[in-house]
Amino acid sequence: QQNQERKKICLIVLGGGYDPRAAKLLDKGMVDHVYELDLPSVVQSKQQLLDRAFSTTTLATGRWEDHGSKFGLEAVDLNDLSAVDGVLDKIQTELHRDSSGTTASQQSDWYVIVISEALLLYLNPGIGGSILKRLSSRFRQGGGATFVFADRLELDNADDASKTYANTTEGGGNDDATEDLVKIWLQDKGWELKDFKRKPGATRHLGIACC
Repeated sequence: QQNQERKKICLIVLGGGYDPRAAKLLDKGMVDHVYELDLPSVVQSKQQLLDRAFSTTTLATGRWEDHGSKFGLEAVDLNDLSAVDGVLDKIQTELHRDSSGTTASQQSDWYVIVISEALLLYLNPGIGGSILKRLSSRFRQGGGATFVFADRLELDNADDASKTYANTTEGGGNDDATEDLVKIWLQDKGWELKDFKRKPGATRHLGIACC
């Protein structure tokens, strides 16, 4: 915003898979730190792919090795909430340090953006909501956070009839009802819905929420 010092941007990608966009955003200076949370097998393969791809590519801001401390591939099963807590604790700790790794900085210096794209619908029941609660409770007291999603939310706080309707393609004719359900679901997890769209298909809930 105008007349305000720019906050550092931390991008947290839930289940990033083999998508290279986060690495490109970091290289272009559009974000200051990236964490991708995914299964160990995916993390191992992606690290090898990134090393090989960027070793032969001219980057906008120097060598890929220069970004090593700013790009975290975190091996974790997102269905394991204890393991997720460990990773989020690590992220909080690292965001309290500056680039030298020695001087503590204020967490309010950082703005966190969380991305979930076709991930929550594959987690065990209740896990997605639990992860979002953990994220909002950690980062709302700092510089704030935004949750960007193209996913299918588990509307577990709606009555069965409304939940079934909102999660079917036939329910597409009543987007306002679906948006209200999503708003209530996110509020319960500590997020305030800012924008919402609905589309047919598996990742039928698209939106932005803040905390």
